[in-house]
Amino acid sequence: MHSILELSYYWLVAIIFGLTFGFAVIVHLVTEHTPLTGRLSDYRHIPAAALTAVAVLFGLFSAFLGADIWERVRLERQSVEREVAAVQTIDTIAESLGQQGVQIDRSLKSYVDVSVPRMMSAKSKAAADRALDEVARQVLDLARHGAAHVPARSTMLVAFHEIKMARADRLHLEGTHSDKYKWIAVVLMGLLTQVAIAFAHPYEPRGQVAALIIFSAAFSVTLAALAIHENPMVESQNIPVEALTQAVEP
Repeated sequence: MHSILELSYYWLVAIIFGLTFGFAVIVHLVTEHTPLTGRLSDYRHIPAAALTAVAVLFGLFSAFLGADIWERVRLERQSVEREVAAVQTIDTIAESLGQQGVQIDRSLKSYVDVSVPRMMSAKSKAAADRALDEVARQVLDLARHGAAHVPARSTMLVAFHEIKMARADRLHLEGTHSDKYKWIAVVLMGLLTQVAIAFAHPYEPRGQVAALIIFSAAFSVTLAALAIHENPMVESQNIPVEALTQAVEP
């Protein structure tokens, strides 16, 4: 499931629309153009309202999954904003320290350069750790330059700790996905809703086709919106990791 969600959003949308409309076509053909059609006469008196309970369950499962995804996106955006604010604090103070702050500023920019790409590899994560450790070492070295740098040193150490915490949260959230069973439940409930629509329109092929098209379109849009925001590589999440670069630009 997660490997499918990591595809480009073009493929995601194509797969989702193909799945939903393909199943709708199968349901229509089976219920209207096969020997099973005659047996459906036994179910023609089932009230449509009773079958809409399946659609309600589909909506509930979709809402639960959407809330899970959107909350994770919100937390990730929040962690990036915390990291950006801390980077800007260190960068601003380093610029005011003159020559002593030049090395700090360079190390900070090195950290930002390797931290910007989404879904970092293990190698790039290690490089970011080394760059961040170098920033800490140079901040601690300010103690050798006299008492005048003590307030700046203390403030930068607090900002450094905030960068560490925010970065840890960001990396954790980037590697987190919704439970695959939630996705399976949403997809199955959507497919069952299509079956319910077919049973609600026996011997009404045109009405059944119209109902299946409308619901399949809504089903596809819902799944596509959830999948695109679950996908860690899409830019539509609008999580401003690139803001780290802007934080240290002159």
